[in-house]
Amino acid sequence: MSKNKAKRPNPKIAACDISYIAPDGTKVLEATAFTANGPSVALLGKNGSGKTTLLRILAGDLLPTGGVVAVKGRVGYLPQKIARGEGLLVQDQLGAAEALRDLTLIDSGDASPEVFERLEGKWDIRERCLNLLERMGLGKLSLSAPLAALSGGEIVRLALCAVLLKEPDILLLDEPTNNLDRKSREKLLDFVSAWKGLKIIATHDRQLLGMLDAVAELYEGKCTLYRMKYPEYVNYRKQMNESAKCKVEESKKHLAEDRRTLGVVLDRRGHQTAAAERRAKKDLGVTRVKLASARSKGEATTSKLRKIHLQKIEAARKALKLATSKVRPENRIEIDIPQDPVPAGKKILEFTDVNASYGERQLWNRPLSFYVCGNARMAIIGPNGSGKTTIMRLLCGKLVPDVGKITVAAKRVVYLDQFLEYLDPQKTVLENVWQPDGEVSESLIRTRLARLFFRRDAVHKKVECLSGGEKLRVALAKLFCVKDPPQLLLLDEPTNNLDLDSCEQLESALEGFKGAILVISHDYEFLSSIKADDCFDLTPYCNEEN
Repeated sequence: MSKNKAKRPNPKIAACDISYIAPDGTKVLEATAFTANGPSVALLGKNGSGKTTLLRILAGDLLPTGGVVAVKGRVGYLPQKIARGEGLLVQDQLGAAEALRDLTLIDSGDASPEVFERLEGKWDIRERCLNLLERMGLGKLSLSAPLAALSGGEIVRLALCAVLLKEPDILLLDEPTNNLDRKSREKLLDFVSAWKGLKIIATHDRQLLGMLDAVAELYEGKCTLYRMKYPEYVNYRKQMNESAKCKVEESKKHLAEDRRTLGVVLDRRGHQTAAAERRAKKDLGVTRVKLASARSKGEATTSKLRKIHLQKIEAARKALKLATSKVRPENRIEIDIPQDPVPAGKKILEFTDVNASYGERQLWNRPLSFYVCGNARMAIIGPNGSGKTTIMRLLCGKLVPDVGKITVAAKRVVYLDQFLEYLDPQKTVLENVWQPDGEVSESLIRTRLARLFFRRDAVHKKVECLSGGEKLRVALAKLFCVKDPPQLLLLDEPTNNLDLDSCEQLESALEGFKGAILVISHDYEFLSSIKADDCFDLTPYCNEEN
């Protein structure tokens, strides 16, 4: 931080009736309002709910269609997608290149008065840059190093350094742990824990969520602030949903009772009217005029009673509709997984002294040897660039090892990467899953797709038009809606682009899988949930350049 920094007021940010309509006419945010004054808020919502849009509006990067944002303090914004400019250096990404050049000019004695003016307040820019790099675990980086030489995790941490260089009071972070390896992720989590300003973070990283003090939830265009930590929020939402379900059942009972009561009342009135008419006909003193008048009064009374009870029924219908609207759909998906279990002692895959190369350089400093037995679940871990995805590609036959032997004993192997290349984006949901010449009927495929929330015309949507979570469900259907299930699943960062609901759906789908799983993931909650208790760490095998 710069020296003699003036103390600024406690940071605060408020969204007042924010609405946003996308250029294509889609309503993204509608009368959204919330106030955050610290210290840390998790921004939650399904993919497509408007989290990034709201963060951009709060940062002043995007104008809302309606409403205003009130800010007390300086805002720093780290977007989800960070551009890596061609030919740029670390100092360019930090936004410090001009100031550093000016310092060099002054040191050489070639500076004009304009240079001194530009550098006012920035005399310590070099020290601040180096201190921030050290703080983010990037102390070995030179300010003149090219961005092209940096990993994805280093780029994210460098971009955060650039934000911090502006000394913000409020930090807005959009999925900051996406694509980070273990080291980068730990550095970022340490920073988030230590930084004392106001933080608003959109994330599906459950470890990061657990560190934050409040939850702002975007749901159906509205934002609700829950002043509780994420675990309490999850329990609270479950309780609210159970309460809403009970309210639905009560409303159904009230509606049924009101309908039954109307039937009883009308039936009773019918009997009373008929009895009255019979008595009147026996009474010789009752004229036809009096009889007609009595009948008219009876019909009016019946009509009035019918109207009163129909109003009660309509009120009960509205109450049921309101109660139903407050019940949120369950996350859990159920798949009838055909099983082909692997015997416990059988080696389902084995690497024996394997190495691969890119160009003339071997990827690992020594050959890899490991194996997976039975239905074990193993995680491959290591820094970005250590060759985790290469292992998957070797197992799929997409790459051939330079040395060593790879043995795969599974009858069927399926590779599910983070981009879901397993799917054909130009085909519909049904076309991706159902094979007309296959052994599973279209009607059975449609039934199973319905259990994955693809009902009626939804099966005719093109995959390219689906959200990340929807694509995942199509991939799961394609995996398991077959006669011969896979005995080995290869998962490469499967939760990377998923919202929390979709992550939980994937976990629930994998619960019943009896085959082996080899998985790459930095999502420790996911690894714990699917019981990936074994791991193979590539860190000792990394070359210095990795």
